[in-house]
Amino acid sequence: MRALAAILIFALVPLAARARVLGRWDFESAKPIDQLSVEGEPPKILPDAAQAGGKFMLATLRPGQQRPERSEVRSRLKMNAGDERWVSIRIMRPPEPQSGYASYFQLGPASGKNGVGSIFQLAEYGGQWRLRGFLNGIGGTDIAMPVGAVEYGRWETWVFHVKWRADSAGLIELWRDGRLAARHSGINMRAGDTAPVKWGVYVGKGNKPSREMRAMFDVVVVSDTPFAPNR
Repeated sequence: MRALAAILIFALVPLAARARVLGRWDFESAKPIDQLSVEGEPPKILPDAAQAGGKFMLATLRPGQQRPERSEVRSRLKMNAGDERWVSIRIMRPPEPQSGYASYFQLGPASGKNGVGSIFQLAEYGGQWRLRGFLNGIGGTDIAMPVGAVEYGRWETWVFHVKWRADSAGLIELWRDGRLAARHSGINMRAGDTAPVKWGVYVGKGNKPSREMRAMFDVVVVSDTPFAPNR
């Protein structure tokens, strides 16, 4: 069912011959969120009207929910300092107003014996996408890089390439629909820390949305083999 979508993504992002897929979620199996932990309001798995048999994940925040700040899932895969990872995800925001700032995808928080360290987020504010990095606490430089206007009502394919390093060799690249949108070098994880992959709707701990906020997610793939969109 989701084979065509996977072909389309990896036509943009050709894998090396021996690429090892560590995790994949297309939400069409009997256990669509297997190996994922739910944080906050549980997501829904809904049929994709554009593709027979297809499904996607819907995350929704509403005022008055028990945990109004988040509706996310967290992978049980762990990324460590020294790892190189490629993560692709399809995201669609419906054409509706957003209540302030929200994160829709996250690498991290990286954490260990010294507590929470670094975090990378794909966030929306005022109709614009931003790559945010919280790195100051580990000796790096915080970033908030604009990566273009949100294209409401359309699936957008994002690819995150990360070299997790406890020194200046660290790297994050963000690709949007096959084009490089952002790049940042420098330390991005402390030695001994681990980080998950998360996606959903998150407005920040202690915050509450003033109106309903939704986002759709599909075909999430985590690989340990470097690959790059066609330039």
